[in-house]
Amino acid sequence: MAEVEAKLIKRENIANEVVRFTFKVPASFSSSPGQFVMLKFEKNEEVKQRAYSILTNVSGKLELAIKLIPGGFGSEILRKTKIGDTFTMRGPFNHFPAADHNHKKEVWMLCTGVGIVPFYNMLNDFVPKYPQQQFKLIYSEKTKADLILHQELLTLAKKNPNFKYVPTLTREKWNGATGRIGEHLGNNFENKIYYLCGVKEFLEATKTFLMEKGVASKDIKL
Repeated sequence: MAEVEAKLIKRENIANEVVRFTFKVPASFSSSPGQFVMLKFEKNEEVKQRAYSILTNVSGKLELAIKLIPGGFGSEILRKTKIGDTFTMRGPFNHFPAADHNHKKEVWMLCTGVGIVPFYNMLNDFVPKYPQQQFKLIYSEKTKADLILHQELLTLAKKNPNFKYVPTLTREKWNGATGRIGEHLGNNFENKIYYLCGVKEFLEATKTFLMEKGVASKDIKL
């Protein structure tokens, strides 16, 4: 774990209230797919840290995709931050370490909201690396405008036949899947590893559902 200065060099709105922040960091600040960092925020002599999953980390450039929550301590600072501003960054820390990857089972990733961020990082690494293994991502949002990295994931699926991407919307009809994630899990729960990421209620309910279907707790990662 290291503590470094991260300089903001680019920001881009990529979905409703979601911004992709690109930071310049030391080239030695490396990470593995599924890890996260802590950013330090200071305001009126109050100091807080917030955890954010790493989107990409290549050649001294580290990207985070962050949902800016109205009134949030870190969010309000990030909302006003400008190119050239610097932050103290600590990490990386493990959430879904690559060491957990089992090459013998199908990998299913289930997520809501910014839970897509660590999965995007992992899938971009795993899918091309293990072409004989099957990967499936089921990603739920309210509307199409809320989908994060949608075009990038469509492109990844198009280039890699071992990866299936299923975005599903709960509050808008479109030409894709609709409804909650549980409606798209099918009836076969054998020989699969499930990664879950999202709000607490989603994690608890989905883990309970999977275990009731006979999935072993060791094959549920959250």
